[in-house]
Amino acid sequence: MGNPQLPRRDQDLDAMMDNFVANIPTVISDLGLAATVDDALALLAQLPDVALVDYHLHDRLDGLGVIDALRAEGGRSLPAALLTGDGSDALKLAARGRGCAVLTKPVKPASLRAFLAAQRQAVPG
Repeated sequence: MGNPQLPRRDQDLDAMMDNFVANIPTVISDLGLAATVDDALALLAQLPDVALVDYHLHDRLDGLGVIDALRAEGGRSLPAALLTGDGSDALKLAARGRGCAVLTKPVKPASLRAFLAAQRQAVPG
């Protein structure tokens, strides 16, 4: 799978995506990247297994809003993790209230692998 290319918007996103792509290629077999809410919604046609969504976006919704939109548009409870540098209890409670994991940035590859492994185990097989 070569390295996916994403329109770069800021250094935080660059660093996060470079870290993901470099450190977990054996965990993710197919990676769809979205730079906007509309791009993320368009990826639903690929039937993603999970959504990894940054909280602070430069778009019309924040990360929790994107997760809500993906689930509503996709008609299913898409497993999701909210990626954030905001460690506030209010945000963690809001995310967990939606059934989302919270991964604090900088996200450690081991934390991401653990989240993805848990989602894989949760899938009926």
